[in-house]
Amino acid sequence: MNKLDEHKGKKESLTRILRQESASGFDDSTVIGGIEAFVESNKQWFRKGTLDPIKKYSTLNTKERTLAVSKVMNSITPALKVKSHKTIQKPIFLADSIASLKKSSRGWP
Repeated sequence: MNKLDEHKGKKESLTRILRQESASGFDDSTVIGGIEAFVESNKQWFRKGTLDPIKKYSTLNTKERTLAVSKVMNSITPALKVKSHKTIQKPIFLADSIASLKKSSRGWP
């Protein structure tokens, strides 16, 4: 396995861990030894500072854990890019006749 694949695997593992942690109410039971154990043994795979919010996960209360997990998830998962679609100036309705569509060139060739 090359380094890029290994990094991707660690990122996917952490994403699954944090999603499970969220699903279990942030009770720090997802990883044997706690999330801190995962952070310590895998920190070299992540950009410096990325895992800082969950470094002392076991000492955080539920609200703080929620925020920490959210911060890490936002930094390791790419932002979704939404393609903007051209909006139709004048919408076409089912009741519009073909003749009216041809005249106005609103969607009919």
